[in-house]
Amino acid sequence: MTQTFTIGALVATISLSLSAHAQYSYSNEVGLTAFGNQIVDQNGNNVRLTGVNWSGFETPIGIVTGLYLAPTATFSPDFRDYLENIKTLGFNCVRLPWSYANMNCSEPAAQDEGCNSNGPCTTTDCYDFSVCPECADKSYIQGADNQKNLKTDSDFYNQQLNAPLFRLVSGAYKAKTPLECMDEVIKYAGSIGLKVILDNHCIKSGAFASQPLWYTNDVTQQQWIDQWVLLADRYKNETYDPHHAVIACDLFNEPKMDPRTAGGSAWATAEGLTDAQAKQAWNLAAEACGKAILAVNSRLLIMVEGTQWANPTAVFPTGSGSANGNDYTNWGANLMGAAVAPIDLGVSDLGVSYQNKLVYSIHDYPGTAQTLSGGDPLPWFKKKLYPNYPYNLADVAWEPFWGYLVENNTAPIFVGEFGSWLQKPQLLPCGYVTLDDEQVKSDKQWVNSLLHYMQGDWNLAETINETPDSQAISVTVGDDPLKLKKGISFCWFGFTPNSNDTGGILDCDFSTTDDTKYNYIKPYLADMLPSYQTALASDMNGDGFVRGEDMVIFLSLWRLNTGGSRFSRGDFNHDGFRDGADLVILLGRWRSE
Repeated sequence: MTQTFTIGALVATISLSLSAHAQYSYSNEVGLTAFGNQIVDQNGNNVRLTGVNWSGFETPIGIVTGLYLAPTATFSPDFRDYLENIKTLGFNCVRLPWSYANMNCSEPAAQDEGCNSNGPCTTTDCYDFSVCPECADKSYIQGADNQKNLKTDSDFYNQQLNAPLFRLVSGAYKAKTPLECMDEVIKYAGSIGLKVILDNHCIKSGAFASQPLWYTNDVTQQQWIDQWVLLADRYKNETYDPHHAVIACDLFNEPKMDPRTAGGSAWATAEGLTDAQAKQAWNLAAEACGKAILAVNSRLLIMVEGTQWANPTAVFPTGSGSANGNDYTNWGANLMGAAVAPIDLGVSDLGVSYQNKLVYSIHDYPGTAQTLSGGDPLPWFKKKLYPNYPYNLADVAWEPFWGYLVENNTAPIFVGEFGSWLQKPQLLPCGYVTLDDEQVKSDKQWVNSLLHYMQGDWNLAETINETPDSQAISVTVGDDPLKLKKGISFCWFGFTPNSNDTGGILDCDFSTTDDTKYNYIKPYLADMLPSYQTALASDMNGDGFVRGEDMVIFLSLWRLNTGGSRFSRGDFNHDGFRDGADLVILLGRWRSE
């Protein structure tokens, strides 16, 4: 039956009587599991996660990076544009780092002195991208006078940027908290089929490099566990994760430093430890945290990173230590202790083992990343010690520390971070560093070697070039000859070009793709994972309903310029215009779906 409306009558009728909650179709999936050295779905099919890290929720600004750029004629920094770009490039998941502090903010992080120990920034220079890239998001948080005349949250919102990250409060638009913004990123990622891995990157925002342990003087281990439980419980709720986008918890980023000299993280047996040593035993803390998470949300994978220091007998380190590569490796990449003291995730209340929820995780970086961080390259990058570089990497850098778990078909490995400039950056804002030709060559050999290894070339028998491979090597990983290209899951670091160690998949303009990096990774990207579709409501004012107030907002934006964003408020079909086609969509969402 066809109905005819006038706009005035429609708005009046809607405002008085019609409203409807957005309805979601929701599947009671049991989540991914581990089988041998692979991650599999409910039907036993191999699932390979090949994603990218998108930083921000772990920084003092408390929001994914890149939203501080002013809109241009060709590019608008809407978080949904970024997620669409991630999918278009072929990544199937996103690793989202977050800090304990930001998850406890009651205001936007940059305005909340209670959760941001750095305090609210009030100087212009603090929000100048050229001075402080991580702190330049002022235009998102409260509007910035240097961002194309955006003065307030309301002005910023009405320019159609990142509308879901704001709420209407007493007639004005106010930015949401970091946790609420993370909800929106997760919702949209899931709506387009991307999966999400949550990564507790640090306790104090921005302090990951100086924080070796998963607790501090101000935050106890139990509080850290409790925060994870809150998130795990939150994202089993259809309100916050209607598509089951969140699939894994990376419990703590890069446990590190020598526990004998720096209060660092150890991998230890449970017996014979002093109280002080037990507090530094990362594997024991990870077990406790993983069990607590699974008790409230058994759908999730538990990812446990290694330490930096450990030894093959999985006891607390003794002696003075040395720098010969037998004692330490990259931060979070030493899983030697797991051979003797593997992680035990226990059983459910019904007696079902949770061991199939365990994925070990490591990070791997080339010599330049260590040099640019003020350190000395790890021994295996030094050609004077290893003239056969890069063919030495499998035997020296990877297999002894973590690769043995995959090679022996013991457990899956997730390389949660790996990355490099792979070029000589010259232009601001990406011109953080100066690299010489030999360093760039070494990094290109490293990335090809690691990609080969993750694909199953354990001995690096294939030729390692300096240029990207045209296609991934077809190998059998594990004991299943019918499933080729299973391989190790990974997330490149990073997506936006904020890291001075690696740059990003996106170039310095935060829009175009850095093909120097992308061409190395592209042949190894896996298929998208199954997604759970939803009818996204046209809730213009963020009150949880689609009704007259939303129609009023929509009509006020009729035919106004969208500012270049396909996700401008009211542009429901993402074609860059607000017109009759969008009105039809709005009306179609007026009732429960």
